Amino acid sequence: MLSKTMLLPIAACLALSACNITKNHSATDAPVKVIEKPVLPPVPSALMQKPPRPEPPASGKAADLLAHAADFGAYVRQLEIKLDGWIQWVNEQAESENVP
Repeated sequence: MLSKTMLLPIAACLALSACNITKNHSATDAPVKVIEKPVLPPVPSALMQKPPRPEPPASGKAADLLAHAADFGAYVRQLEIKLDGWIQWVNEQAESENVP
């Protein structure tokens, strides 16, 4: 009986010789279909700019916390506006692709 160390080279030789004997290496003779890489339309530059995040409050005093809350609220509003812009841009792209 052959040892395991002998079986591996024999199996490799059989596999290589089978590949060389086979006339048709592909399943079909049809040419390979080339698919174009999709290209994203340009994104408006305003959507690509990230609003600056406000710094943490200077202290735990009520006035500092209130000022930070107002600044952070304005920051979140800017993010919401950006998100609305992205949603509108995506919807416009989807509509333009569906137009015949």
